[in-house]
Amino acid sequence: MVGIILWEVVMRYFFNSPTNWAMESATMIFGVYMMGGGVYSLLKGGHVKMDILYDRWTQERRLWPMFLHFRCS
Repeated sequence: MVGIILWEVVMRYFFNSPTNWAMESATMIFGVYMMGGGVYSLLKGGHVKMDILYDRWTQERRLWPMFLHFRCS
């Protein structure tokens, strides 16, 4: 991704010839990074929860928000 953005900057500012594909490609790659990072964080339990409510719930009641979170992710 850094290489694509570097290519775009060099072409735009040094050769006055911007590309059509570079920024869109970088945006798509960044989206893949974000989705992968979100899944990894969810796997490791790194997401922030509403601990005020979550800690007071029983184990059975905690399963529904976890299920919905995994289902929507």
